[in-house]
Amino acid sequence: MMDNSMDLFDEIDRLIDLKLSHKAFVKASSGYWLPLTDIYETPHEIIIYMEIAGMRKSDISIIYRNGYLFVSGFRKQFFPEYIKTLHQMEIDSGRFMRKIKINDDIIEENIRAEYQDGILRIFIPLRST
Repeated sequence: MMDNSMDLFDEIDRLIDLKLSHKAFVKASSGYWLPLTDIYETPHEIIIYMEIAGMRKSDISIIYRNGYLFVSGFRKQFFPEYIKTLHQMEIDSGRFMRKIKINDDIIEENIRAEYQDGILRIFIPLRST
């Protein structure tokens, strides 16, 4: 019985390592990190939640162009400049960008956003059909 549970934990560790290495590959290949993003649709709007803690509103850019929403910005490093030993580093810093395809007919001029408690919320109203 113990062997099966250990196999499960080993598999979980492997998947986490794989996800982290993919994340590192994306950052290394593009120069940008990708914030975690959830996208929902209601009958009246598309709602995007993006996890980008540790930033100011002025550090975030939101642009809608040709059916795509571009969210970008820059997050400073949290750790001190001079470090003796780095034990673990999972919080991304530097430039980020997300490009999100918007397939619906939207009211572009009424897109609004709010940033609170490290979560960026973007509300994109849909045209009534």
